[in-house]
Amino acid sequence: TFIFSPQILVEVTQEDYDKVMHEASLYEQEIYMLAKVIFREARGMCTDQQAAVAWNVLNRVDNPRFDSTIAAVITSPSQYAWIEDTPLWDEHINLAQDVVYRWLLEKAGYTNVGRVLPADYLYFFGYDGLNYYRTTWSGDTYWDWTWDSPYN
Repeated sequence: TFIFSPQILVEVTQEDYDKVMHEASLYEQEIYMLAKVIFREARGMCTDQQAAVAWNVLNRVDNPRFDSTIAAVITSPSQYAWIEDTPLWDEHINLAQDVVYRWLLEKAGYTNVGRVLPADYLYFFGYDGLNYYRTTWSGDTYWDWTWDSPYN
């Protein structure tokens, strides 16, 4: 076994590494879509806030109440600030790819992959330069950012 990457400190087998890398390659276009959503929803925010946008999308992909693909979740009407001709910045592409790797590792059964947002946080809204995440469409209980960040 070995560490997945210098950024993702999860010990994996060669077989699982190869599987995650192959699966991630199938998501190339959707990683670009995630990067564009990060740009629109969290540009200028800290890395945790930006990564949380991507995790929020992936949480919906994994939840049967929502569409089952990244592209379908992102392009659902009135859900995310999806604009196809959004600029692609390397920092957002790299972050989107990092989150997808972590998500795929989690799907392969690994724990402590470096999530910044729990799986049941499906909704968010922006206010005063920050995004606030919650488990229900409305309510006043928000994610408190108590987990250790993999980006510090």
